[in-house]
Amino acid sequence: MGKSVLNLVNYDFVAPKDPEASIWRYMDLAKYLSMLYTGSVYFANTLILKEDRFELSWPRRVLEQRQETTRSMFDRLYSSFLLQNPGQEESLPSIDSVVEMDEKYRSWEKNYTFVSCWHLGDVESAAMWKIYGSESKSIVIRSKISSLIDQIRRSPSFAGFGEGLDYLSVGAVQYIDFDEFEDFMYELPYTRAFLKRKNFSHEKEIRVVLGKITGRTFERGIAVRVNLGSLIEEVRIGPGAEPWFIEMVKEATNKFGFDFPVNRTSLDNDPIF
Repeated sequence: MGKSVLNLVNYDFVAPKDPEASIWRYMDLAKYLSMLYTGSVYFANTLILKEDRFELSWPRRVLEQRQETTRSMFDRLYSSFLLQNPGQEESLPSIDSVVEMDEKYRSWEKNYTFVSCWHLGDVESAAMWKIYGSESKSIVIRSKISSLIDQIRRSPSFAGFGEGLDYLSVGAVQYIDFDEFEDFMYELPYTRAFLKRKNFSHEKEIRVVLGKITGRTFERGIAVRVNLGSLIEEVRIGPGAEPWFIEMVKEATNKFGFDFPVNRTSLDNDPIF
């Protein structure tokens, strides 16, 4: 598996070949206005993502390997300890209990993993318009991978990385068979946010994944402040939108002080017969 370094803090992931490639974020009007108002990109907690029940789950063979490695490691540690401390078997927790503790850690991790999801493509996706709510009342923003990375790097939300930010990385989602996949790099914390089932391959998703453990309290999402003027190249309005809706989006964009273009979707272009 080829890897390119596009990560912001930890680890390497499968990265798009072209950092200048277009990416798209589809949303409804309320989320667009919230983005303008807060000047931020929203990261959703993976616990509230209902589309795919396999979010952050373990590929079967990767988990089996982890469990085998854990048992083997503690078996060696216990053997070494007992050679130096004979008769102390009862002072050691069972290996089964160690594996159980590891399972509790794995379930804990999902509470603190947040993602910002983007669609990779040269053009708008008709399928993505249909997925994300009412087409005529939806919006998509267009950016570039390099712009997204640059803005996340510069975000004042991460100043000093000293307030519980455990992990931050950008990469392309891999669409896999969870029964057969066995890249053991994905044992590492937060990495399985870059794995989805093959059924979702039409999404062609680029993700920014954030691990945040401050306070260890549940958060539905995190707003990461960015320079939207540098991030957003264009806004497009969903297929079939009424002229008043398009004008309202343009006016709202201007009132928040932004001048990136707001256009009708190219799917509404007239055909020539």
